[in-house]
Amino acid sequence: MKKIVSIMLTIVMLFGVCVLSSSCENKKSENGKDTVTLTFLRIGNDTPEADYWKSLIKEFEAKNQNIKIQYDDAAIGEPMETKLNTLFAADTGPDIIGHGIISVANRVEAGHYQPITGYFSNWEGKDDIMESVIANGTYKGEIYGLAYSTTPFVFAYRKDMFEEAGLDPEKPPKTWDELRDYARQLTVKEGDRITRAGFAFPMAAGNFVEYDVFVFGNGGKYYNDEGMPTINTPEKGEAFEFLKSFIDEVNI
Repeated sequence: MKKIVSIMLTIVMLFGVCVLSSSCENKKSENGKDTVTLTFLRIGNDTPEADYWKSLIKEFEAKNQNIKIQYDDAAIGEPMETKLNTLFAADTGPDIIGHGIISVANRVEAGHYQPITGYFSNWEGKDDIMESVIANGTYKGEIYGLAYSTTPFVFAYRKDMFEEAGLDPEKPPKTWDELRDYARQLTVKEGDRITRAGFAFPMAAGNFVEYDVFVFGNGGKYYNDEGMPTINTPEKGEAFEFLKSFIDEVNI
């Protein structure tokens, strides 16, 4: 089974590494150089982002006429995993993968990704990458992926609603206890029905990213320094109990 380079960075870095992939197909181009054909599978099948990636590929191919990119994508979740597993099983896995950084450990253990540590060390743009991004794509001492899209979370609040609730609009909550107390004061109900939640966060199944924020803010991690998952830790338990308190104590 051929090794796959999983890179989540800029398109130049992404394609520059895969030129040397053992899975590349070589032919002769019009200028006499070997033409390399690479396959690229991206997670997500939304049309606007697909068009964006295709435009980048077109620009890249114009500047590197001996490299051709075959683009493909799959919906997030089971469709992507099923497609990858099917391709790998047939020994036709893609040369480049745009996937969630969380896929690194499992795919490395399955033999699907190869390290890019050496390429990254010689890349002129490496100093522009945050250490946390590098750490997230590192597994057992080797870099396997670099995030090209990170998701920062910010805390936003309505000053007019603070004033309405008798809170100082220039003093947002700074601690978990203050956040819960403010949420209680900002919540508005009509009978048993909540018309305004003092702290709004998604409640549907599968929305765990807000939980992540509190885990990380509490010093928690998903993996320890040895790369093993950390499930039942005090930091995660405290974050879960805090979010649960909005139901038990604030009633939102």
